[in-house]
Amino acid sequence: MNYDFKIFFMKRVFYLSLAVMLMLSSCCSDVNKKNTATKTQNEIDKKDAKPMIGAFPKTVIYKTAKDYSANVMVNLSHDKQKIVSYPAISDVKNLEKVQPVRLEDGFWLDQRGITKNAAVLSLSYEEYAALDKQPSAKELFELIIDDKPITAYHKIKKSFKNEDKVSVINQMIRNGDFK
Repeated sequence: MNYDFKIFFMKRVFYLSLAVMLMLSSCCSDVNKKNTATKTQNEIDKKDAKPMIGAFPKTVIYKTAKDYSANVMVNLSHDKQKIVSYPAISDVKNLEKVQPVRLEDGFWLDQRGITKNAAVLSLSYEEYAALDKQPSAKELFELIIDDKPITAYHKIKKSFKNEDKVSVINQMIRNGDFK
């Protein structure tokens, strides 16, 4: 009996140790992810901004102080001291997919991924698409004509699978969902 008890006890200790190690490894995993995310953000802050790749998943509508629908917009840091993202020249070749869409009540539907910290460049989408080489963030910063153009900014969480996005959003605007 004594031998069976030792085996039983050793199995319990083994499984308990295994459970503790798994719990600790999952905690360490979250810490490492957090440190990686911070490191990545710090690296981004230290380096020059890069062109945006891909699209943001949420639908954004916004209003601006003036009609800047023909102008390229870039995203600034929170302190508005540097550009954190901007489009690649190849991203603006198809104007129908990048220029904002006019909505009701002065709203625009973003198609590029601007943030509340967007700024307007003096370049139109056509001029930007015709550039021979990709400008740096510093070069683009010099072309900013308005660093506070956004007067209203809303993220829409609704999915638009088989619906006419513009019609649905216009109806939402008419219903006062964004005022």
